[in-house]
Amino acid sequence: MTRVALLSLTMAAVLAGCGPSTPPVLFDGKIYPARVDAPRADRRDMTITLRDADQGLAGALQAGRYAATVHCVQFFGNSAVEWTVGPQSPAEDLRLTEDGALILRGRCIGR
Repeated sequence: MTRVALLSLTMAAVLAGCGPSTPPVLFDGKIYPARVDAPRADRRDMTITLRDADQGLAGALQAGRYAATVHCVQFFGNSAVEWTVGPQSPAEDLRLTEDGALILRGRCIGR
């Protein structure tokens, strides 16, 4: 009986840590996986890589803005970004990599 109780408690603890997963955020109905790279020495400077940007540039730019906002709020409590290459850049300044990724660059400002 003690083994059953211990096993039940262990399973309850394991399952409690398995909350519902967060659904992906869609932009223009598509998923654009984003990776934010920011050096530990200065997390304000960031490079955002958006995979599958060849699905649609408008959605990829929205996803990039979202990823930058999350990063800046997480580390600096502020969503302001100064873009080097970003959502406001002219289309001719935006380049896709050979594998269809879009790379944006910016800096968290404020505080």
